[in-house]
Amino acid sequence: FFFMCFRLKRPRQRSGLVREDGVRRDRGLFGRRRRVLPALLRVVFEAHEQAPHDRQVHLALAVVRRAADELHDLLERIGWRRLGQTRLQLLLLVAVRRLLLRALVRLRVVELVERALGVLSIFFRQRVLARLALRDLRVELLLELRQRVGAGSAGAREGILVGGLVGRWRRLHHLLWARPRARARAWVSGGALRPLDASRASAFARRVRCGGEVGLSRLLFSALRRREQKLVLRCYFTSSACKNMQRGALRTALRCAVVASATALAPRNPVALGLVKYAHNACVAVVDAESGALLFAGERERFSRVKNDGGCVGDVARRALETCGRTLDDVVSVVSNDHHRSVASTEAACARAARLGTSCLVDAEDAADPFNSYDQIETECSHHRAHALGAAATFGEAENGIVVVWDGMGDEARRFRGGAKARWRDDADDGVHYLGDARVLFQDIPDGARECETVYRETADGLSPLFKRWCVSPQSSADLFNYADWFDAPLDSLGAAYSFVSHVVFGDWNACGKVMGLAPWGSPEEHVDAGWGSKTHATWAPRARLAAAKVFADRDRPRLYSGSVWPNDDDESGLRVDRRAALKILEAAAAALERRDLAFANKDNWRAARDDDDARACCAVLAHAAQRDLEAVALPFAAKAASRKPERVVLCGGVALNSCLNGKVEAALTNVVVPPAPGDEGCALGCAVAALAALDTRVPEAGWGASLPFGGAAPSTDDVREAREAFADWIAFEDVDDEALIATCAEAVAEEEGLVFWYDGRSEFGPRALGHRSIIAPATKADVVDEINRVVKGREDFRPLAPAILEEEAAAFFEGGTWGYAPSPYMARVWRLTKEAANLAPACCHADRTARPQTVSKDETSISRYRRLVELVFQKTKCPCVLNTSFNTKPAEPIVESPTGACASFAEAASRGVDSSYRLLLVFPGVLGVPKDCPVNETTGDCDDASSLFPTRRHDEWTLSSSSTSDGASSLKLVLADLDEPDEDGSRTGRGVVSLTDDLEAAIYEACDGSASARDIAEALVAENSEDDPVSFRDVYLRMARLWRKTLVTLG
Repeated sequence: FFFMCFRLKRPRQRSGLVREDGVRRDRGLFGRRRRVLPALLRVVFEAHEQAPHDRQVHLALAVVRRAADELHDLLERIGWRRLGQTRLQLLLLVAVRRLLLRALVRLRVVELVERALGVLSIFFRQRVLARLALRDLRVELLLELRQRVGAGSAGAREGILVGGLVGRWRRLHHLLWARPRARARAWVSGGALRPLDASRASAFARRVRCGGEVGLSRLLFSALRRREQKLVLRCYFTSSACKNMQRGALRTALRCAVVASATALAPRNPVALGLVKYAHNACVAVVDAESGALLFAGERERFSRVKNDGGCVGDVARRALETCGRTLDDVVSVVSNDHHRSVASTEAACARAARLGTSCLVDAEDAADPFNSYDQIETECSHHRAHALGAAATFGEAENGIVVVWDGMGDEARRFRGGAKARWRDDADDGVHYLGDARVLFQDIPDGARECETVYRETADGLSPLFKRWCVSPQSSADLFNYADWFDAPLDSLGAAYSFVSHVVFGDWNACGKVMGLAPWGSPEEHVDAGWGSKTHATWAPRARLAAAKVFADRDRPRLYSGSVWPNDDDESGLRVDRRAALKILEAAAAALERRDLAFANKDNWRAARDDDDARACCAVLAHAAQRDLEAVALPFAAKAASRKPERVVLCGGVALNSCLNGKVEAALTNVVVPPAPGDEGCALGCAVAALAALDTRVPEAGWGASLPFGGAAPSTDDVREAREAFADWIAFEDVDDEALIATCAEAVAEEEGLVFWYDGRSEFGPRALGHRSIIAPATKADVVDEINRVVKGREDFRPLAPAILEEEAAAFFEGGTWGYAPSPYMARVWRLTKEAANLAPACCHADRTARPQTVSKDETSISRYRRLVELVFQKTKCPCVLNTSFNTKPAEPIVESPTGACASFAEAASRGVDSSYRLLLVFPGVLGVPKDCPVNETTGDCDDASSLFPTRRHDEWTLSSSSTSDGASSLKLVLADLDEPDEDGSRTGRGVVSLTDDLEAAIYEACDGSASARDIAEALVAENSEDDPVSFRDVYLRMARLWRKTLVTLG
């Protein structure tokens, strides 16, 4: 039993520690002279025999096993023979205290701890050491309070620390006392277990006196009942009474007070958190700790307004708990993930940097935010397991399922072994392991190797790994964290290789969606001209097809991927990634176009080729080659994973965002599902599942599908009202009956004259807009795609738009395959349109006659208004779909989150679409907004109402700065500190810096304080300027109009 728990073979004869490979080592922890941990384990085992169903004993057994593993690793590293007897005893004591005793204290297995200490005292022959450890064990809370609060730290910080300690007791109460089948009980020291209720505590408090003062326990008990614990503890522990009080009386009084008030302090609405932090796509998931229901799922990018933003999550967690009506004290379990490095190491580095006053990878103050770092109750989950847990939880339990995680980069192997291992991780001894293209044992995988692809078997008991492939990367952790030019070095996963192509073409590792959209244009097949992308059709697209026909005709062409991800036998080669193939494909395409003069860089060739159609054609060929090569190795891998005939196949990881690949997997397999957040944001859901498991709570049997993808915050009526007031000068709002409002929007779309900016309810979690933050347009008019790409979003014209289609009409709209038809509510698959559908809805038809649909079900109550709009359009046009793209209009902007952000984004689109032939409509539930006309004639510069207009700056915190350009010209910048979104990081988004035309425009902005009319400002500026540089009223009014268009000044 002992060696089974430690995963060690039984030692032969007198040999000490024996490794799994059977190699004998010198006597060590398991030798005849050092049988400490087996003896400790025997204590737990005996308790297990007495109470085989006691959850606490099972947890204690797990803790002992972990302590043994870590002690084994520690002592193997330092070497047994180098230690003297006393030093060895001290090391063992420290290790057991740190790794075993405190963990068991948190589990409240006090009796087992004391028996274990008795065993220790026998082996050490020094009962004094054991008694010292036992004393520390009994007064652990007291020592922490004295150290953290009595040290005279600053008041505010002091209060936070004390509150955190009391919150820890509350969380312990929920975890260990308030479970459904556990009765509330109090534990006292001395080895005796006896309940301690409030009346007994009060009676005891009356007998306790310290220096003539009122008894501490009575004071604390009454204060805790009134929920004033922070103030009272802070005041008391900094008072002289604490110093004069005997330690034993203080300890006993404190214990009585805290125990007696445990029930009162228990969280009323306990929640568990799943966090992805410090890496990209930082996000937070909040789940109910008792029911397992998903309460919130949101991404940091929606608040900071930085696409795919990473870093700390304190601000997001604060908003999430506020949205759910919870406080920090309601958090009882937290699990986090950062696939670059362990969360604990990052936070330790931040704490060290804060002490030394040095810099760190993340802001040390933000890292120490109590909403970001949860100290005692926070554990970690490995990356691929978090992916799989979150994806499976979306769709509920399965008796026999498969989860495929194909990703760019997961955790290092060191996170599965030794002291660096994550709390929630795969059992590395299970399944098949590959290192690159070779099959290996897990023990032979280097610590620095990273997860690439993993396959899990899914049962009612959880997930177990069947296959895992690793790859080795020589990059440093800092390079990975900062996403520098690290794609020049090998990281041979399916996702990282595709990201490398994104890096080569667009200069952005995370622009894989653009590569996928570009790929059909680089196909040798004939392009479908649906009527949009006219610039592409007229310039580089024909050249791309010509080059592709020659490149792909060569059977020996360079390939990005080759081999098999999961070989079927020993004769089949494993997966190999050739990064050099990317530049070779570009050169082959250039040769096919007889442009051998073209030179390609390792990064951003699309931007460099803005004036060269042939170079852009070569980029399209590379994109198509990457997509084709990915599918060639990914499809057999998925088929091998599903060879066990599962009831469903779940795809997740960054590669599962490749909807073209997903559609082909669905065509080859049965019952393929993809969650709405398959990327790294979905790891927050998996961490939340692990956080529930720590509480013995399960995800609801039906999963979280009813809550997703709309996991974000819902705006309040006040939020909408404030947004309307802030943008009343640019948008004319009107309260409208909601049914009439939907009909108005449907008519605008059906008549092919309107673009509807649709804002409704809780925001989507994941990268797709699915009916709550959407821009809706007619699918029957092809040139609307060019209008949206050019005017609304300001992006490349080769990029397609996706349809939202009535679910019951989708089967007839797309070409079916052998798989039949399955809904696609999360816009996760690409299907092929029928020829009739392509003619009816050309705006959603890509160059290869495919589309990425969102099927809109009549059973989804969360998008009932959205479906009603599509139904009305169908009634009017006989086309069952509309175009749906994400509601964001500013450069590199995530999907809008708040009503204020929606208004700002709408105003941005309106300023670019002054001459557009489409009407722009902004829609909140029951509210219709349309752009207002500028009071100034923007063609002639006339302003008839100049005397009644009082221009006023909209921002209170601003500065003007000037700089010189490379050609020596002067450049004026307006820098804004108070942006529309309060949490927006203007230094990174760049939207807080506005370029001004000239000094005159700067002078106009400075004069717009609301005290002078537009005419008075114009007269003053015209009079100030000399005859050498005359200024007219027209000059002033046109610049004033420009400032108004940019929502910098009001003209009310």
